[in-house]
Amino acid sequence: MWRLHSFELKPASLDFSDRGICSVQQLWANGQRLSNAINLVDWATNSAQLEICEVCGIVGCADGGWVSLRRSGDWVLMVPAWEAIASRPDLPGYYDPPSYLVKNQQGVPYWHQADYQRWQDELPVTLPDLETIAPLTAHEVLKAFQIEAPARVLGRLSDPPRLNPESIVAASEGSHLELLPQLQTTIKKWLNCDRPVHMSPIGPTDTVVQLYIDVAGFPEWSVLVDPERLYLQPGFAIA
Repeated sequence: MWRLHSFELKPASLDFSDRGICSVQQLWANGQRLSNAINLVDWATNSAQLEICEVCGIVGCADGGWVSLRRSGDWVLMVPAWEAIASRPDLPGYYDPPSYLVKNQQGVPYWHQADYQRWQDELPVTLPDLETIAPLTAHEVLKAFQIEAPARVLGRLSDPPRLNPESIVAASEGSHLELLPQLQTTIKKWLNCDRPVHMSPIGPTDTVVQLYIDVAGFPEWSVLVDPERLYLQPGFAIA
């Protein structure tokens, strides 16, 4: 995951075929464009499209660019719109997330609640109030975990997370052969589970276990804080 602190609004113009040139504001943070027209985004429903059609400016006209907000503990996360994706299997790709949520295993963006409330005050769009944001669920954490996994070790994002034990060659603590059943049990238990979870920074006495993947360079994958808590970058335990 990657934390959102400050943001930048960049003026831009879009040439809409039916209403001519329209002035919009692009939303940038951490060197990444989050929205091509944040002033047109509609947060009235459970999901929002951050990448608006650049031909007509109508929300929902173009495929992709959809997100949902979730909260857990002191944090607010911007996750793919999993509920919308699941509700419309007849529209493959329509509710896909922006590419920056899924590329390079950087994971989903998140705010501390204080930063989120500051964005609420300063953005030219009405963000949902904290108390109206749905809690983060075990299944949504598992999908975020899948995004962060290197070398697609949990499969493609469009598929349920599945771990191939033969892709793991070692662990930082003990035997990977003993750790893998624990991880597989957690994955199975959290898959399609709508139980709210709690996200908190790892403590000084916590030990994060890494697995090593059988691909070039043997990349390191941080997975568990203990058998009941998954790990998400850059230092969170999820229970």
